[in-house]
Amino acid sequence: MGRNGINANGQVVGSNNIGAGPEGTRAFMYDGTRLFELGTFGGPFSAATAINRCGQATGSAQTGDGTSHAFLYNGTLRDLGPGVGIAINDCGHIAGIGAPIVGSGFVYDGTVRPVGTFPGGTSSAPVDINASGLITGTAERADGSFGALFMTARPERRCRTWARWEATRYRGRSTMRER
Repeated sequence: MGRNGINANGQVVGSNNIGAGPEGTRAFMYDGTRLFELGTFGGPFSAATAINRCGQATGSAQTGDGTSHAFLYNGTLRDLGPGVGIAINDCGHIAGIGAPIVGSGFVYDGTVRPVGTFPGGTSSAPVDINASGLITGTAERADGSFGALFMTARPERRCRTWARWEATRYRGRSTMRER
């Protein structure tokens, strides 16, 4: 069993071997009382990589033809296309690798879009996304070297709900329900 993410509510996600080899690996979530599988897209493998405060998770799950697809889990698996979800913020925005261009980063904020690279580069690898939609990771330069990536996904799709929750929380009046 591999644990890959935990949130402030004690929910844990990861992957669990239920059979021999990687074909028997399934994404799981532990909610404090029970362990349950998140499923696949018809293939034999899935793994969850991150979970947010709201209990939404991301990772990858195989399709029937063996292709790994990134997912958003919010009670059910939502297929985001080829790739793997790496990080998820509290608005459900995901940074990952592989969709829509294999070998490059993507961001999901209701729509899957490429993160991009430095001019002349061909690949990028986001590793985190915060509530403001800021993404960090690495991206290839024209000379083949890699540099730090720091970009805004889409300013108009910021996680305003989280910012409001934080502001009211610190005044002692949380207007959002905590899990």
